[in-house]
Amino acid sequence: MPWRLSARGLTGDDRPPAAPRGAARRVPDLFRQDSWRMRLLLAWLAWIVLGILLAAGMAPDRLVLEPGQVAPEDVAAPRSLIDRPATEQLRRQAAAQVQPSYVRNPDVAGLALRDVAAAFEQVRAVRGRADMLDERSRLASLRQALPLDLGDAAYEAVLAVQDGVLAAMERDVADVVRREMARNITEADLETFRKEAVAEVRALSYPRPLADFMAKVTERAVRPNFFVDPSRTRRQLEAVMNAVPPVTIVPGEIIVRKGQRVTADDLVRLRDAGVLGRPGDWRVTVGAFLLAGLLVAAAAVFLFLFRPALFASTSRLLLLAVIGVGAALLARVLWPISPYLAPVGGAAMLLTILLDPMAAVLAVVLLGVLTGLLTGGSLAATCVAVAGGLAGVLGVARAEQRSDIMRAGFLVALADVAAVAGLQLAFSAQGFEVADLGRSMLAGAANGVLLAGVLTLGSLPYFENAFGVLTSLRLLE
Repeated sequence: MPWRLSARGLTGDDRPPAAPRGAARRVPDLFRQDSWRMRLLLAWLAWIVLGILLAAGMAPDRLVLEPGQVAPEDVAAPRSLIDRPATEQLRRQAAAQVQPSYVRNPDVAGLALRDVAAAFEQVRAVRGRADMLDERSRLASLRQALPLDLGDAAYEAVLAVQDGVLAAMERDVADVVRREMARNITEADLETFRKEAVAEVRALSYPRPLADFMAKVTERAVRPNFFVDPSRTRRQLEAVMNAVPPVTIVPGEIIVRKGQRVTADDLVRLRDAGVLGRPGDWRVTVGAFLLAGLLVAAAAVFLFLFRPALFASTSRLLLLAVIGVGAALLARVLWPISPYLAPVGGAAMLLTILLDPMAAVLAVVLLGVLTGLLTGGSLAATCVAVAGGLAGVLGVARAEQRSDIMRAGFLVALADVAAVAGLQLAFSAQGFEVADLGRSMLAGAANGVLLAGVLTLGSLPYFENAFGVLTSLRLLE
């Protein structure tokens, strides 16, 4: 069979025979030997390792604490988060400074004047039945119609007064009530306004019993006309509370210190940071293994359909699994330093040189998802990992000498830095620290130059020898 040099290395007798087209004819060629057992074992091992890795990464430093317990160690925030208890406290303090918004009800004054008119109308009605009732019956009838908590002297005086004086009394009381109701009277200030109105009535030149009657009618007529507007007050409170910027806990900031008693607010912060667990909480583990199984299954189906020759080679599958799982492990180890140090670009470069670009792109997508899961669901970490990985594939797709690997590493660094800067600027609604942006961009540059360029260049000969891969670079040398 002739030999052919390509970007994937030397092809010929060392490559598995091409599989027939069509899934129905491909299956017997792939499974007619016992190598399928090795593929199942390899998939099972990859699933177990990734499941354990995800379970540990998705629930880092799981603490089981209750309010009042003492923290066994310093607990730092693994990522940036909003300090909800501190933010709510500041918002409550701001809301406490907001005065309620009041609205005046113009109809209340009319009700007060109608009460005054009704009171004097009752007096006239009883006085009009003087021929039918004796003095005691008239007194009882008026007390029943106007229960004003007055003595008999006041009721007797108002029943005996002349009609002209009674009309003057009504006008004077109505004038006092009208003046008072023209002011803004709240429920809290009601007693003050009533005392002022009663004092004004008593200052008029009426005998004491009549003044007592007028004072009681006035006191009962004056009422609140200035009420809290719930909707406007609520809008003011919401505007003031929303204007308070959220308190942010930066990565690495200590949430609780060793020996400190944990409060309910501390538990909220720990739970938001994702470091608080519950005893016997199996859901994270089950979810991690389900996700790991989904990723392994997706890779197997992709290779079976689009790279059958690679799927049929146990050694090539092992190479793919070692590089992919190794990159995921290294991403988990480097996460505390920065989520942008996941070596997806380096893994993509190795797989492009050792296998083919299509397998490398598959690894980039899966490792990008793994990076996001291992860094607390960070979409930014996933985007940066995918950008660096694709740049790594493009950088070495046509590599002809080992110096091209370092140039590809610089390309990965450029892609990582651009992705970090773009994401931080695009999602900077709450602002960002220049120092944080600088550290993130430095991590992206180090990922490309060191983890992609230097690490790939140093590890490539070992993978070539361990798996017997004759790459184009090695052949040219």
